[in-house]
Amino acid sequence: MLPLADGVGLAVGFLTWGNMIGVGVSADTGLLPDPAGFAGALHGALADLTTDALRGSTAHNTTQE
Repeated sequence: MLPLADGVGLAVGFLTWGNMIGVGVSADTGLLPDPAGFAGALHGALADLTTDALRGSTAHNTTQE
């Protein structure tokens, strides 16, 4: 659980341990009306990153060499 400062609508925290990543999301529903939607989108984005990493894909890499 992450405490929110006044006027902050969203806090996202990450914690790694070994090969695991824990994610915590705290939201002020007055400022972010759909925190579950945000959490679902974050979950989907992390799943996409995991899939790409396991495939060795650079499809999402926007850096130029």
